[in-house]
Amino acid sequence: MIWTRRQFLETVSIPAWAACGWSRGRGVNLVNATVALDAASARYGAFPLADAVARFEQDHARRPAGWSPTGYGRARYLDVMQGIVRFFAACQDARGAIIDPYEQKERQYSTPAFALAAAVLCASGCDTTLLPAAVRAMDAACADLADGKAADGHADFYTVL
Repeated sequence: MIWTRRQFLETVSIPAWAACGWSRGRGVNLVNATVALDAASARYGAFPLADAVARFEQDHARRPAGWSPTGYGRARYLDVMQGIVRFFAACQDARGAIIDPYEQKERQYSTPAFALAAAVLCASGCDTTLLPAAVRAMDAACADLADGKAADGHADFYTVL
C-alpha cells in the first residue's frame, strides 16, 4: 500500500506525538496512541517497509570485519551530539527550519534530523532547554512534508529518522 503524506501524518506522526503528551492547541485528538496505531494498521495494513527494516537490523547486528568499539560511552556521544545541535540551533529560522550557514537555505533533511537529535538530548535529560527548538523544527518539517515542500525536493524523511 502506498500512503499519502497526509495519511502518514494522521496515522503515525500525530499519534506518536500524542503519546508524548503533545497537543499545541491544534485540535489534535489525543486518543490513546496504541488504539490509534492499531486502527491505522487495521485501515492501512502493516508498515510497508517492516520486512526491509527487520532485515537491516538483523544484517547490522553483527559487527563488520575490521571494526572495533570506540570505547566511548553514552555520555560522550551525548556531549558530541550536544555541541553539534547547539551549533545548528543558532541556524534555526523563525519558522523552525535549519538554514545552512554557508548556502543560506534549508538543505535536504537537516530540519527533521535536527528535531530528532534535539529530542534525543531532551529525552536523555542531557539538555531539556532544546525542547522548544526541537518542536519548532518538527512542526516545520512535518508541515513541509504534508505540503509536499520538503527541502531539495525530498519526498519524505529517511527511514532512519
